[in-house]
Amino acid sequence: MRTFFSEDHRLHFPQAELSGGEFVTPFERPSRVEYVLNRLKEQGLADIVAPESVDMRPIKALLDPGYLSFLETAWDDWKAAGMAGEIIAANVPARGMHMDRIPEFIDGKVGYYCHASETSMTRGTWKAALSSAASAQSAQRHVAAKGGAAFALCRPPGHHATADQYGGYCFINTGVTALSTTLPWWRRCFWMTVASAWRYWTSIFITATAHRTYFTTARMCCSCR
Repeated sequence: MRTFFSEDHRLHFPQAELSGGEFVTPFERPSRVEYVLNRLKEQGLADIVAPESVDMRPIKALLDPGYLSFLETAWDDWKAAGMAGEIIAANVPARGMHMDRIPEFIDGKVGYYCHASETSMTRGTWKAALSSAASAQSAQRHVAAKGGAAFALCRPPGHHATADQYGGYCFINTGVTALSTTLPWWRRCFWMTVASAWRYWTSIFITATAHRTYFTTARMCCSCR
């Protein structure tokens, strides 16, 4: 089994998240990947390669263009506005507030595009998210072309991300965007997920994009049947 994995995941390592009323080191951190890599090697699954360059076409086809633009420019806009720390949603629209227009100021945009404020962003988040999507796409292409099995070690994960919101440590729904490139092919594949809420967020994504049901995952195992 070949594993696709990008070292660019390390670019996403915010120094704090809000948990239990205090700032803590994020639970979703680079060291999580090391546990998986070490276990793969212990089991003799050492065929680990970097993914090909990310294909933006399926991502742009499925994700809201305003959301993608926000992810790409959020850090620069945040710093240009004079923010000292990392990006954490502090102003999230509540019931009764206007949701029919996107805020112009970056602090408002963060709250508009975020559905879970434990998820912080930093300078390298966008590049790391693209590298995660690239791993998923490379695994999909590998199995579609050669059969067998592939493992996409995706960090940041993607299963909580919708077409226009980030949260749950996720920014791009890696499984959905990878599978969308070859719809007939996904019927032959099994996708393993390790998250309790994946059905809910994926249902939102699929309803919004009007595609057939996919099974998505943060760390993806695909095997042709």
